Amino acid sequence: MKRLVVLAGLAALAELPAERVATYQPYWALRAHLLSRLLRAEEAEEAYARAIGLCSDDAMRKFLIAAALVLVSASAEAQTVDVGAIFRARVSVALSRGCLPRPAACRCDWPCPAALWPP
Repeated sequence: MKRLVVLAGLAALAELPAERVATYQPYWALRAHLLSRLLRAEEAEEAYARAIGLCSDDAMRKFLIAAALVLVSASAEAQTVDVGAIFRARVSVALSRGCLPRPAACRCDWPCPAALWPP
């Protein structure tokens, strides 16, 4: 994807009223994707975590988790780190701050990093 197209997409997202998109999962999924295309890994990870937390569809949640793990893995590739631990920690922090609401229809109380990645 061309850089200018990605920047235009982010600019269009920025124009949307924050209160209208705060709990709109597709907004966060698209924002995460666009940020990852610009190699803004930390911001993209936060957006993926938010999108995952807002997701009520299991297939979409798995897709977003996979995309987030690929991003975390790519950003940590030059280092010897536990990629899963990084993502779990960031989701846990977001949960503790109340940034990731739990879906109302959730049967597994997702997002729960411990349940997703057992020790």
